[in-house]
Amino acid sequence: MSSKTTIFDVAIIGSGLGSLACASFIAQMYGRRVIVIEQHSNPGGLSRALTAGKDASFEIGIHQVGELGPSSMFSKLMAYISQGQSIWRRLPETFIKFHFPDFVYEVTAGEANQIRRLSELFPEEKENIAAYYRDVASITRWYRNFTTESTTNNRVRLGELLEQEPGRLAMMTTEEYLRYRFSSEKLRNLIASHWTDYGLPPSLSAFLKHAILVNNHKEGVYYPEFGSTHLISSIVKSIEDAGGEFIFDSLVKELKYEGNRATSMTVVNKLTFEETTIQAGVFVSGIGIINTYTKLLDQRLAGDRLQALGDLGRHGVSFVSLFATLTDSPETIGADASLSWVYPGYDHGRNFYDRDQLGKGWVSQFSLSFPSLKKAGGLKHTMKINSLADISMFREWDKDNIGRTLLEAAEKVYPGLNGLIESWDLYTPLSARRDTQHHNGNIFGIPDTPQRFQNLDLSCYTPLENVYLTGCDITTSGIYGAVLSGALTTTAIFKDKRFFLRVIQAVEKYETAKNEAPV
Repeated sequence: MSSKTTIFDVAIIGSGLGSLACASFIAQMYGRRVIVIEQHSNPGGLSRALTAGKDASFEIGIHQVGELGPSSMFSKLMAYISQGQSIWRRLPETFIKFHFPDFVYEVTAGEANQIRRLSELFPEEKENIAAYYRDVASITRWYRNFTTESTTNNRVRLGELLEQEPGRLAMMTTEEYLRYRFSSEKLRNLIASHWTDYGLPPSLSAFLKHAILVNNHKEGVYYPEFGSTHLISSIVKSIEDAGGEFIFDSLVKELKYEGNRATSMTVVNKLTFEETTIQAGVFVSGIGIINTYTKLLDQRLAGDRLQALGDLGRHGVSFVSLFATLTDSPETIGADASLSWVYPGYDHGRNFYDRDQLGKGWVSQFSLSFPSLKKAGGLKHTMKINSLADISMFREWDKDNIGRTLLEAAEKVYPGLNGLIESWDLYTPLSARRDTQHHNGNIFGIPDTPQRFQNLDLSCYTPLENVYLTGCDITTSGIYGAVLSGALTTTAIFKDKRFFLRVIQAVEKYETAKNEAPV
């Protein structure tokens, strides 16, 4: 077993979207020499794609992304980390359909359209519906201030923000807020139907998470034009073009520190067992706060933080995905590029707690989408079914039984679908745990409860002054949260109050160059 030593400015552990965003910002904006260490053979974490032969690919964690209009800050962050190469396709105006036994509630792009539709269905709640959308906007603005302030680690100021009116509304559970705002139980249940996108029912989730999602999606949603493989590749290229490097198939064996500063870490290749010592001035962990505190930092450093986190990181859920190739376009059975979430009833609490019934032949909730209708390229038409599930049901599981259960449920939404199935496979919580090392295969990270947002230890700072966290655990679940985390961690490292202005200026240069390029 050989060993070598390399020196970098910044070493980043994990290559999920938060880590990649952080690496791209640091390498491009500040010219620092960055290395990214990944235990998998490919970068991207749950934002990468699976392939089925040469003809089809499936995005694991991406099904629709909001806030990508040309004027949004999020679209500029995405453009920056990909050097303007991330290309997004706008999905249908009716972009999500919530299926119930007696009703299909369709969500259409445009806040005015959504208000009008809900007001037509529930005219007695018209004023409350308008107030709900005002609250959604107010809470989202408040959260941007809250996250920006988190980079200063000023806990007094963060506590003051939590006491503001938008903060108090944000820290309600979604169920508490909806009961406060609306009288109609059916209206509350329709609006709450977004909960499966972040894995917690209304009784457990923070209204903040619901508000962020609704606000981000209100003007429509998008999908990576050439799939997530092209998206991730463009970000990797931006890092490498700026002098960054990657190490794959490797795990961190030890992080060494002196006093309150880390000095180096030992990385071991899983295939060759070769060890590399990496020295750096700054270390960033994108492997989740629980993995960081239990696997990278010793008990003396991490004990108090783990105790402060309590059970926040031990709960949450994973998912099972069925990926299928089709013999013909799903448009032949009436499908389109929208996303369907299907529920057997309006009781979302029961739909959540009955997720373990999947192993017994009954589906309590699932989503259905057709990735091949959302992007360019690929010779095969494809389908994806997602259902929330716990890892415990996969210790003794029947893959064929679970697959058939999901396919039978999907057939009821689009009759004739099963006649198009060419091949299928499952991606389970065991797969997610293997690929990402997430605790119990939990794809959402720290669950989006009020308690997680009130816990000020969930920030980019650690007990070591030059070790930082990035990823969804310091913001919120999803692609938006991941990219935002990369921006926040970078801002904290460099104490740069002009960070977002730098992003805007750089993206303007990309756009100018693109417009001036010869056709």
